[in-house]
Amino acid sequence: ADYIINVGKLKTHSMTTMTASVKNLFGVIPGLQKPEMHYRFPGIEEFSRMLCEVAATVSPQVSVIDAVDAMEGNGPGGGIPRHEGLLLASRDMFALDSTAARYIGLEPEAVPYLAQAKKLGLMPESVELTGDEFVPADPPFALPDAVKRPDFTGENTPAFISGAVRFLGGRFLRSYPSVDRSKCTGCGRCAESCPQKIITVKDRKAGMGRKNCISCFCCQEVCPSHAIGVKRLIKI
Repeated sequence: ADYIINVGKLKTHSMTTMTASVKNLFGVIPGLQKPEMHYRFPGIEEFSRMLCEVAATVSPQVSVIDAVDAMEGNGPGGGIPRHEGLLLASRDMFALDSTAARYIGLEPEAVPYLAQAKKLGLMPESVELTGDEFVPADPPFALPDAVKRPDFTGENTPAFISGAVRFLGGRFLRSYPSVDRSKCTGCGRCAESCPQKIITVKDRKAGMGRKNCISCFCCQEVCPSHAIGVKRLIKI
C-alpha cells in the first residue's frame, strides 16, 4: 500500500478559523470540484463534517504541520506571515490539529472541523506530547475578521440569551466578503472560484451581492491582490 504523508501549513482561515493537517486534505478534491463541494455543503457545520470525512478516508500514515513560517489574520490568502520556527507531527491528524489549535490560542472546539471531529468520534481522548516543551504562541494568533464576534454563549450564559445570540448572530453578525475596488484588478479569479456564481466582473472591477452568498470566502482565498475583505450588517 502507498505510504501517505500529509504536510500542511499552519494558518488562520476565514471560513474554518484554522487550517492545518485536516483541512489540508481538502486538496485531494480536484480543483474544479472544490466550488461544487462548497455548493453542496454551504453551512460551516456540514462543510466541516465533510472535511473530517475526506480526511478520515484518505487516512495518511503521518501528518506534519509546517509552522516555520505560519500565517495569522485574514488567512489563508490575505493574512500576515508570522515566523514561529516550529514543526509538529503525528500519526493522528486530529490530535495534531487540536494541539496546533491550542498553540495558536484556541480551544479545539472553537475550530469548526475539530468540533465536528469530536462529534464523529475522531478526536482522541488524550494527547501525549513528546519533543520540545509545548509553549503556546505569545501573543496568540490574530484571528480572521470573518470569525471575530462577541461571545455571549458560554456555559454561564442563560439559555434564552445564548439562543437569541445564535439566531441574531447568524443574521446580523455573519460575515460576508467585500471588494475593495481600489485594489481590484479585475482578473476574475474570484468569479471563477465562487461556488454560487454571484460574482461578476465589469469594467475590470469585481462586484458581488450578499444575496445567495454562503460566506465560504473562496474569493478571498484566491484573490492575488488581497482586494477582498470582510463586512457585516452590524459592525463590532
